[in-house]
Amino acid sequence: MNVSALMETFIDRFSHMFHCPRFFHKKALFLSTTGALGLKEILDYLHLVAGIWGFEVSHMAGIVTLPMPISGKKEIENEQKLKKERGSPGLGSVIVFRAQKASFGELARDSPADHTYWKEKGWLRPQAKY
Repeated sequence: MNVSALMETFIDRFSHMFHCPRFFHKKALFLSTTGALGLKEILDYLHLVAGIWGFEVSHMAGIVTLPMPISGKKEIENEQKLKKERGSPGLGSVIVFRAQKASFGELARDSPADHTYWKEKGWLRPQAKY
């Protein structure tokens, strides 16, 4: 009830971006399918990862694709999920950004690469926002 092994490998290979996010001002869209269960867990995990990397998650949709043709209520539900409007960044994303900002602002000696990256992006300035 989580992302595929291939997606987890992708996330692991780019784990350095948890320290040096580089996708601010970029949008992310997540679409996940499942045969039955796990959509919420997968989308929550991808939202967390993308937020830490700096993405604004503009939309997430999870669709149940049963092994047999679907019709009726499930088909209508899937269509509604795909048409849902995007929301604003969540409080959790803002908190993670501010925590990283505070950490890397203080770690110039212990983590110079991360400190330099955040400083060059202007994210250590007091007025910098998520």
